[in-house]
Amino acid sequence: HRKPAADILRTPAVLQEDSLVWLSHRLLVAEDNDVNQLVISRMLKKLGLSFDLVNNGARALDAVSSNPDKYDLILMDCEMPEMDGYEASLRIRQFEEDNRLKPLPILALTAHVLDSHREKVIEKGMNDHISKPVSLEMLKIKLEEYLPVAARLSDQSDLLVRGDPRL
Repeated sequence: HRKPAADILRTPAVLQEDSLVWLSHRLLVAEDNDVNQLVISRMLKKLGLSFDLVNNGARALDAVSSNPDKYDLILMDCEMPEMDGYEASLRIRQFEEDNRLKPLPILALTAHVLDSHREKVIEKGMNDHISKPVSLEMLKIKLEEYLPVAARLSDQSDLLVRGDPRL
């Protein structure tokens, strides 16, 4: 589903020249570790993105299946209690298929960097992975790849032409 350009998030007053202006996306973050939750939360807030946080795969599956149009992307830890990210991703893919929904991008959050782990991520229905510890730059790169961006502030003339109130 697409959201109208009018839903562009308000950005902070102080922005870097190359800052992104994101369309209003909502992410689901499935992460059981308190420290990792805090780190990811701060990064997403810094990027101006809205998100919900759950602490296991079962809750991620519930969040997606109870409101399939709510999220635009999932950040999924691979190793969590109750239901891990691999199983949750498989079940989310099955739910999407059963309900003829467009697949959400699912990005694995994993401390594993070996090719075999990357292959497992893809095999289990995830689109890509981000290695832990997550850097803001890598998170931004991956999100740009999977989420539309409204504009870069370095292209201010385009924003001014459209009468953007942020400038």
